Amino acid sequence: MRILIYPAFGADWNEAIREAARPAEVVWAQNEAEALRIISDCEAFVGYITPPLLAAARRLRWIQAPLAGLENYM
Repeated sequence: MRILIYPAFGADWNEAIREAARPAEVVWAQNEAEALRIISDCEAFVGYITPPLLAAARRLRWIQAPLAGLENYM
């Protein structure tokens, strides 16, 4: 499984997430253009997804938003 995180949370969080997610591959994007290049091969996404990212996500099965509600996404 490949997990994309965008935006990155910071070095300490990133390493903790990588360790907790093993054996999954965790990748981070620094900007939306980079996220658009990566997301097509990812099964999971953590962060703030945009309509262009969602449209490019061919294999996506899970979205984890850092918010309690998804009103902003709809």
